[in-house]
Amino acid sequence: MEVRVKEKGDLISIRWFLSKIEIPKKDIVNVYESSEYGGDSSVTHHIGQPYARADRVIIQTKDAKYLIYTNNGASILEKLNNN
Repeated sequence: MEVRVKEKGDLISIRWFLSKIEIPKKDIVNVYESSEYGGDSSVTHHIGQPYARADRVIIQTKDAKYLIYTNNGASILEKLNNN
């Protein structure tokens, strides 16, 4: 199952299997693609199935870092960077 990222008003909703994470847009500091397999040591939440060819998108907030393993990294980056 693919990680799903959607906008819900002033929140970004991330769903993967039974997990659901909501991040207020105002708390997002930076969104970028990582070239490191597991991100850096400051990543606090790993979402998705890690594998060698997955895109890795990091959402950095005021107090957490979320690493999303996905096949559609460009789409997620575009969606989040246009807010």
